[in-house]
Amino acid sequence: MHVRAQGDEMIVRVQSKFYNMVSVILVLVIIIAITTTIYLIVSPKESEHFSEFYILGETGMAADYPDELIAGLQYPMFIGVGNHEYRTMSYTIETWAALTEFDNVTTGTSILAMDPIDRQSVVLSHNKTVVIPYALSLNKTGYNRVDFLLFNESVPGPEVTGSNRINASYRHLNLWIAVRQD
Repeated sequence: MHVRAQGDEMIVRVQSKFYNMVSVILVLVIIIAITTTIYLIVSPKESEHFSEFYILGETGMAADYPDELIAGLQYPMFIGVGNHEYRTMSYTIETWAALTEFDNVTTGTSILAMDPIDRQSVVLSHNKTVVIPYALSLNKTGYNRVDFLLFNESVPGPEVTGSNRINASYRHLNLWIAVRQD
């Protein structure tokens, strides 16, 4: 005959309740972890907002840019724009020929003259990139820099010129060049 002590039965009940409670807590923690993971996958946090702007040489690489131009000839290259602004963006790309000189006092460059070459617009939805074939051509000598300006939805009027126009742009790139006659 097997006799069970009442104290042992109470210990078994307490242990059983404890293990049941721990099991319920572990199941709840697993459910919360899975729910949090699914939420983070389905609705990722927005990261930094920015636009890409770059120029590529004739071979489509970030190299082999034209640096010596003959007036009137065309030099193939590419202009790239990428939208990571988390909304559709309307961009304006302007190309300018500039005559600059180095200032020994400020150790900066001063713009002596700046003339428009080209202007084009592109609309991109979020996470889209476009690479536009571009033919760089200058009709006269004297310039020593080509500026590529990217504006995002707000382009200043024609009264804004020179370094003020460059400063008003969203992104700015330039190529140092020499233009000569054939």
